[in-house]
Amino acid sequence: MILFSECLGHLPADDRRSFVFQQTQRPFREAVFQYFLEEVLHSLPDSIYQFLVRSSVFETIKPELVERALNIGESLEFLLELAEKNLFVRSRYDAEQGWEFQYHRLFKEFLQSRFQSQLTEKQKQDIYLNSGGVFEKPEITASRLTFISEQAHMTKPSPILKKPGCCFWRTAEMRI
Repeated sequence: MILFSECLGHLPADDRRSFVFQQTQRPFREAVFQYFLEEVLHSLPDSIYQFLVRSSVFETIKPELVERALNIGESLEFLLELAEKNLFVRSRYDAEQGWEFQYHRLFKEFLQSRFQSQLTEKQKQDIYLNSGGVFEKPEITASRLTFISEQAHMTKPSPILKKPGCCFWRTAEMRI
């Protein structure tokens, strides 16, 4: 930070904002992603790494739903361990809702880049389809819409949308 501050001090005042927001963003992101890869992910077992990449499609991670959507056990244990080690996972517990987790924004972006580059189109499609199927309760239609729309970009619409009496599509159209 000191070197960065010194560097900014040598720039004309009018150029500083442009430098910070345009020229340093990409190298900074690349350096952070390299740190995540070398220091964080290489220290984790492959099962946790695979879980992180696959679960990065969720905004908020509810272990019981993620386990059903991804057909992966032990998600609560994985997430509690990562949160305890301060590995870019925030946790919160609510007596009614149970455990919920979120990845740090940059860590999530990194995991999403790994999701896009390392999984096959079929694997991604299956994750989106399974995740959309888990979120069939009316109170979680926003998450459901996200997974169904991601899956629809890859192939034909999910069979969930064709269920008789499903008012989901009409609700989604009104929100859009």
